[in-house]
Amino acid sequence: MFEALWTAIDIELPYWLDARTWTGYLVIFAITFATFYFTNVRKHDKKKSDDDGEDGEEETPDPPRNFTLSQLAAFTGTPPEAENEDTPPIYLSVKGVVYDVSSGSDFYGPGGGYAMFTGKECGMALAKMSFDLELLNNFQFDDLNFGEKETLNDWIVKFRDFKNYPIVGRVKEVSERSEMREELTA
Repeated sequence: MFEALWTAIDIELPYWLDARTWTGYLVIFAITFATFYFTNVRKHDKKKSDDDGEDGEEETPDPPRNFTLSQLAAFTGTPPEAENEDTPPIYLSVKGVVYDVSSGSDFYGPGGGYAMFTGKECGMALAKMSFDLELLNNFQFDDLNFGEKETLNDWIVKFRDFKNYPIVGRVKEVSERSEMREELTA
């Protein structure tokens, strides 16, 4: 079949490129490997070096910490009134896990469509696909039905895997009495 093709085309290939010899197979393999390497491996290495930063030093993230609901409320991305202070990051909690969603400030920042969720535990509201304020800072996940639990798990996967929002800590459930005590001592 190949001979018929080559004779019909009437092109004489060099012996090292002829697919009918072992050297031809070796050359074809080498070309395929080089193409794969330069299109896939090099992209991955470049992406990895871009993530390391400009000077090659990797930035170490802050260690995860525990938040109370009142502490979490300060992380809404609202610019401070004093001009010399930095804008705080944007955090929200889903099922007790606090995510830094600052990279999605168009959605979660002030004026964004999901801004009401920032600085709060919003797992119940996300599970029920609701903007009801009564569902915020609610930890009663046992009350969810099967579909709502699946929806909540989908949101968790989205935050963790697809959007790659870093986990910065956990919200510890605190009773109202201990929160009031904390506010009085502050």
